[in-house]
Amino acid sequence: MDIAQFMDRYKVAWEESDETRLVALFAPDGVYHNTPFAEQRGHAAIAAYWQRTKLQSDIRLTYEVLAERPR
Repeated sequence: MDIAQFMDRYKVAWEESDETRLVALFAPDGVYHNTPFAEQRGHAAIAAYWQRTKLQSDIRLTYEVLAERPR
């Protein structure tokens, strides 16, 4: 998966507040950093943290990929 595909899927996860879509982007022991100082490690922790997005409404995410490193 390249960065554009990742970001497309991340965008859907955010806009739909869908923790299942989000954790699918990470390895089972993956780490999600919501700030430079806090981290959620593993699918269960990431999914639990992502429940906070359900408190938000009308989420819209925009992004622009500025650079991509070839594989």
